[in-house]
Amino acid sequence: MTGSQAGPKIPRGLLLGFLLVIGLLLALAGIGIAYLNAMNNTITRIVEEDNERAHLTAEMYIAARERALQLHAILQQGDPFARDELVPEFYRLAGQFREARQRLLAMRLTPGDQALLEQQGKLTAQGSALQDEVLGLALADRREDAERLLLSQAIPLQDQVTLQLRRLLDHQVESAHNAAREAQAQYRLALGLMLGSASVAVLLAAAIAFVVITQQTRLLAMLRESEREARILLENIPVPVWFKDPEAHIAWANVPFARIAGRALADIAGKQESDLWGRVEGLKSGLEDQQAMAAGNTMARSRTLPSADGELSLVISRTPIANANGGWKGILCVANDLTEMERMTNLLVAANLELQAQKTALDEHAIVSITDTQGVITYVNDKFCTISQYPRETLVGQNHNIINSGFHPDGFFADMWRTISAGRVWHGEVCNRNRDGGLYWVDSTIVPFLDAAEVPYQYVAIRTDITARKSLEASLQDSNVELQWHVEERTQALSQALQQLEADIDERKRSQDQLKQQYLQLEALHRQLQDAQGQLLQSEKLASIGQLAAGVAHEINNPIGYVHSNLGTLENYIRDLFKIIAAYESAEVIAGADPTLCAEVAAIKKQLDLAYLKEDIPVLMGESKEGITRVRKIVQDLKDFSRLDSSPDWQTADLQQGLDSTLNIVQNEIKYRADVVKEYGDIPEIECLPSQLNQVFMNLLVNAAHAIEGPRGTITLRTGRRGDDEVWVEVADTGHGIPEDKRDRIFDPFFTTKAVGKGTGLGLSLAYGIVQKHHGRFELESEVGKGTTFRVILPIVHTPEGVAAGVAPATSHST
Repeated sequence: MTGSQAGPKIPRGLLLGFLLVIGLLLALAGIGIAYLNAMNNTITRIVEEDNERAHLTAEMYIAARERALQLHAILQQGDPFARDELVPEFYRLAGQFREARQRLLAMRLTPGDQALLEQQGKLTAQGSALQDEVLGLALADRREDAERLLLSQAIPLQDQVTLQLRRLLDHQVESAHNAAREAQAQYRLALGLMLGSASVAVLLAAAIAFVVITQQTRLLAMLRESEREARILLENIPVPVWFKDPEAHIAWANVPFARIAGRALADIAGKQESDLWGRVEGLKSGLEDQQAMAAGNTMARSRTLPSADGELSLVISRTPIANANGGWKGILCVANDLTEMERMTNLLVAANLELQAQKTALDEHAIVSITDTQGVITYVNDKFCTISQYPRETLVGQNHNIINSGFHPDGFFADMWRTISAGRVWHGEVCNRNRDGGLYWVDSTIVPFLDAAEVPYQYVAIRTDITARKSLEASLQDSNVELQWHVEERTQALSQALQQLEADIDERKRSQDQLKQQYLQLEALHRQLQDAQGQLLQSEKLASIGQLAAGVAHEINNPIGYVHSNLGTLENYIRDLFKIIAAYESAEVIAGADPTLCAEVAAIKKQLDLAYLKEDIPVLMGESKEGITRVRKIVQDLKDFSRLDSSPDWQTADLQQGLDSTLNIVQNEIKYRADVVKEYGDIPEIECLPSQLNQVFMNLLVNAAHAIEGPRGTITLRTGRRGDDEVWVEVADTGHGIPEDKRDRIFDPFFTTKAVGKGTGLGLSLAYGIVQKHHGRFELESEVGKGTTFRVILPIVHTPEGVAAGVAPATSHST
């Protein structure tokens, strides 16, 4: 027998069954892997995309709220420079909002998200336009219009925008939960397939189980990370958020909720809202929870809740969260605090009232009108209607040409329009015509209001009636024309005279020189008259007072002299009488006179209290002599102050003696207001006009006394020497001080900081002229509320030419 024996063959059906099982296992493995991949993609989307969308939505919500708060802060800011510093932050928030929205639109969105974003985009466009309009009104100082627009339109529209954003955030949270549930379903299906495959092939099942467990671990880690990120997001949202389980117990809350509840976070877990707000508020909350779960969507209600700082006005949104079984896992609550909005509203109302009062004050003082960029009148006040004699209904909608008088050339108004169209303020005097044809003049200031692009969008004109002043100017101009005619007539006469003197060239030159000199003298005299015009009244008054003081001093000197002499003689007589009385008393004791006579003498002594007279009469004589001496000193001070009995020429004088004399003269003005402290230094006598410097000292002392109001103050007199050529006298007070904006005008004639009726404004102007005549200067140091120091610096030796007087406010530098 030949040939080989064939081996056993594998049954074809078994092979096919094995291959079928292998194919089935591979198919199940492929399906399981596909489901795992889908679950991985879903979780990745939850972790990366859904969280990113929620983050961008929260960023848009915060930016929208902060932009509204920033706009309100700009409205509340009264300082225009500080207000301008807040504007960039307002625009930065708008850019932050737009950037977050663009990034959100670039992501995958559900049709519901897209619909909410489209609706929010329309509302945001309207709200941004309104907010920009409010900002423009605020920057144009039209705070009343800005606040009205903000309250009536911008804030309600902004609330709709934030409501859409809250709905979008809630929708995204719901989408994340749905995606998580889908991932869980996919996970269960994949796990079932893997378990089925494991029953057919242990090794393959073990391998698949290993892969599944590995993927599960990673996915669970990602889910935990997603949950942690979501919790961090909710904890950092600046609005109160809390979650309640189906039994209405608070399972979780963030820090803002703990703050409004007035509890620590550890004390809130497990509590019900009735434990925080009371039984009544808890019942209301439970009813709202049931309504939200019955409706199956978010419900918002306004609530007023008690707190440690008072009542809170809130809008609470309640969103039911479903579980995997189709029931409700709990309620997610979000609250928005309206307390700050109500406070801002109250502030806006107060600011509106203040702006209305300011507008009323402006309308009472000035002629006001507002026009658009084409010159069409949009507003006029009552004074505009009164002076133009047109009713408001006729003026509004008309161009200013209605009151054009035709007085000014076309170039006048063309220049005005070029100025205000460029965004600059224009000022000028305009002649207008009223309804009856009469002319009137106004001093006009036109202020352009600019938009964000620095382009004018309206003009506000503030005018003052100067018709009376222009009439006076016209009269003066007529007088000048008449004077010019006389001058021309005189010039013609001089010309004829010059023609007659042409033969004598030398005489003509001499006449011309004389005329030129006379012209210069007249010009100098004109300037002197202008300078002396303001000081003449005070100078004459002071001169009269000085002359009167000198006359009174001279007249009083004679009777004081003989009274003083007679008091000395009387004192000697009384001394002699006391000696005689003492001698009589001694003789009475020695002679032993008649007892009856002695008794009578003793009775007379007792009746007249001779011992007391001996003590009191010398005291009375001393006081009388002291009084006469003081009167003589006052009279001498009057003479020293006036110096009318001395030479009017420059002479050597002691400034400290002049200060003491002047202080004695004005003592009545000072003694009830301040104490005088003298801090004299060692200074030499100087060449000066003593009586005029005494007037300077008198003005400074009286002003120092008048500056001290309320509690008794101190006036300090100081003297000293500066270098080898100058001395200084200083008068310092503890009065109310001089504001910085008034220091440059204190030496102007008729300018005074005193109340009406308490000063003429000529004292310091006269003092300035006297110090200038001495080639000296003033230095001024003053601080409001603490006092003022005037320092007069004078040369020791008078020279015909010197440095012009000046004043250095707030520093030691003089000009």
